[in-house]
Amino acid sequence: MDETTSNWPVPDNMKDQLKLLMPTHMAQPLPVYDKDAYVEPSSVNNAIRNALVEVHFTLKHHHIQRKDGSKALDSFSGRIEQIIILKPGVPLTMSGYKRKNLLDGPYRPKPFVVPASVPLPAVPTALTGEVASVFLPAAKASTSGKKKA
Repeated sequence: MDETTSNWPVPDNMKDQLKLLMPTHMAQPLPVYDKDAYVEPSSVNNAIRNALVEVHFTLKHHHIQRKDGSKALDSFSGRIEQIIILKPGVPLTMSGYKRKNLLDGPYRPKPFVVPASVPLPAVPTALTGEVASVFLPAAKASTSGKKKA
């Protein structure tokens, strides 16, 4: 390992193979920036998890014509040039529907009950404009296209 790759998060079973590549290959870290500061490779996974990022990339297209005159091929390749973290990630709350053991039975969420101390907002009704203490659905429009007499 060299100075650049010594702290890279490489699985233990792959470190020997990485050492074999070092004499013939040049490692280039993925350029990730948070507030214009470089993010070290060992911290990249945590820095970009659930974050809003701007990704700069190149996309190359190669049109490959076959010598036998058969249908040509279109080949595309992409490369990430840099990642800029615009908004750090917020840990996602675990859904009650995701449990470790599905054999425990279905998830039954607790019903949402508005406490009596919380007043319901006043909502104008769609028909009269009067204020109601609960939401009333608007009357359904006729879809038949015929006028009633």
